[in-house]
Amino acid sequence: SSPTGVSAATIIGAYVTVGAGSVIRSATVGDYAVIGKKCIVMEGSLLEKNSVLEDGAVVPPGSLIPSGQVWGGIPAAYVRDLTEEEGEALENACDSTSLLASDHKYEFLKYGTAHIEAEELKEKLASA
Repeated sequence: SSPTGVSAATIIGAYVTVGAGSVIRSATVGDYAVIGKKCIVMEGSLLEKNSVLEDGAVVPPGSLIPSGQVWGGIPAAYVRDLTEEEGEALENACDSTSLLASDHKYEFLKYGTAHIEAEELKEKLASA
């Protein structure tokens, strides 16, 4: 556990978008949540499915960000509900980002992709 007594585990759901420079400490983030750039999510906080944090938001320890809501500010406060179209757009954007990531996953390997190309060439030569 952390010094505050909250579980030290950080749990990130599926298809979550975390903006550059954001920090998530001992919190739980639900599926399809969006965390803007330079946000801070403190211990014991829960961001439910389809919740959105605006850029620079600071979520105090033990906070709950309900599903389908947009929060922002320091400390984070309720801004508005997501529209139905925005909720669907969140899921579509996350799905397309995931597909794009899988298309490019080999481009930035520590050792490059030459070994993959060499294996493919070996297989072609062996079957010829």
